[in-house]
Amino acid sequence: MSAIVDALLHELDDQALARLAARLAPYLDNAAGADASPLLTATEAATLLRCNRKRIYELAQRGALPVHRDGGRLLIRRTDLHAYIDRKAA
Repeated sequence: MSAIVDALLHELDDQALARLAARLAPYLDNAAGADASPLLTATEAATLLRCNRKRIYELAQRGALPVHRDGGRLLIRRTDLHAYIDRKAA
């Protein structure tokens, strides 16, 4: 990890990191290329939010995060996840 990233992670609180992540997300999504799926699994969403899958299911159950079900799978639109982050960072 670079010294800059290490310093940021050490100095910024969770809210500041969330705001930074939300600001960087469009650039990171573009870096992933056109093949990046617009839908995320609960595991992928949890990775992006840096939380466990249980938290994603709790957010979905409360209606805080819109989800779509495909059989037993929980799918989250990437744009909905970014909107959730933006609402929490505001």
